[in-house]
Amino acid sequence: MSKPRRVLFVTVGMTALNATNLGAHVEGAADLREEAAAFLGGTDPAPDFFQRVLEAHQAFWRSGLPVRENRFATSAEMASSWYFLRVQASERSMGPERDRIVLFEPGRDRIVLLASDTAQGKFCARVNESLMKEYLFSRPCTDSESTCMEVIKGLEAKEHGFACQIVDSIEEIWSRHTAAGETIVNITGGFKGTLPALTWRCERTENCSMFYTHDSMDRAETITFFKERPPQYAERPIII
Repeated sequence: MSKPRRVLFVTVGMTALNATNLGAHVEGAADLREEAAAFLGGTDPAPDFFQRVLEAHQAFWRSGLPVRENRFATSAEMASSWYFLRVQASERSMGPERDRIVLFEPGRDRIVLLASDTAQGKFCARVNESLMKEYLFSRPCTDSESTCMEVIKGLEAKEHGFACQIVDSIEEIWSRHTAAGETIVNITGGFKGTLPALTWRCERTENCSMFYTHDSMDRAETITFFKERPPQYAERPIII
């Protein structure tokens, strides 16, 4: 794959594991949440745990239920990224063609999951990557170069703070995924220790924006960076 047209960087937190209503659309939800809590606490999961967690999220996305009203059944990374594309759709186009225009295209665009340097962080990134392949592209994506997980070295909460190599790690990752057109950074999930480095990088990247929403908010916030003028800050109403 040549340089991708658009790149979406997504910082990854733990909501793929600790979503309040995880498993609401499959049997055995209570047991699944108990296992997820144990894994977050350091217990090694069962061999089939990943598949069961993934299927729990897939059941929600296949249900066709409104995303905002049911957002606690899936990950914050998926809900916010899905929303971002629909916001773009409503702003750039109208009618039945709009999703085709703005959804990512396999082989042309790329989603990069930024994971913490932990077993749980990598697990959640893998869950989100699988979901994004299926639901954030114009068709289910089998192109291995259109999505990837990148681990931010040193991104693990410790008693004395985050490791000093986070900035260098983000720089290395960013250089591997330079977009030909638009760069988007979804900072909804993940350790906020990445934000200074990501903000600094966005300020130095042409046609780049940062996007954030919180599960308690009724709107999303976006800041777009320009090299020759101050950044533009916008609030966009939730439409999902």
